[in-house]
Amino acid sequence: MIRISILIALALAYAFLVNLIPPIEGFERWQIVALINSVLAIPAMLFYKPKIEARDYYPWLAWIIGPVILMGTILILQYSEQGESEVLYSTLDIFAICLLVPVAEELIFRRTLFDDLSQRLAPAWAYYISAFIFALAHSDPMHLSVPLGPLFLGIIAAWAYHETGKLSAAVLIHSAGNGAAILVSLYAPTWLEKMTWLYQKL
Repeated sequence: MIRISILIALALAYAFLVNLIPPIEGFERWQIVALINSVLAIPAMLFYKPKIEARDYYPWLAWIIGPVILMGTILILQYSEQGESEVLYSTLDIFAICLLVPVAEELIFRRTLFDDLSQRLAPAWAYYISAFIFALAHSDPMHLSVPLGPLFLGIIAAWAYHETGKLSAAVLIHSAGNGAAILVSLYAPTWLEKMTWLYQKL
């Protein structure tokens, strides 16, 4: 319990410090955070040896969730009200949001954090606590709220990792979730206003 309390405190401290990052000319805040996460992911990749064993009950389901998220988003956008987006993404932005960020965060929160918790707790608790800490790290500590989008994403990604034993399954889901958010922000920006309870604005 002490270990989990420390992890939650670290996640809150991380979220608080990230919100204090001063603007740097030529860089957006999320780009700086992505760089920080990538640096944090390096020791997780190099020094932590995963102990997880795949449950292998429904591995096929874990692999199709990501494509289903993207296909569902595209279908919904076809029948939704279109609007003009004020947000523009470069090719580098899309690469970072859909690949670099998911890989770095999955190394930290699933390959390291969830793997460690799964050795100490029942799977359901490991899913929830690792996802809760993941969501806290994406929160605004000034408002003491846990964003539900990252919480749900964290639970699903942890389940996919546990189900398959492959981090790439979790990365695929994370990438699809970020890609879906980009599609919505570009082609149905009015949805972002309606879904602030679930997703953070990009």
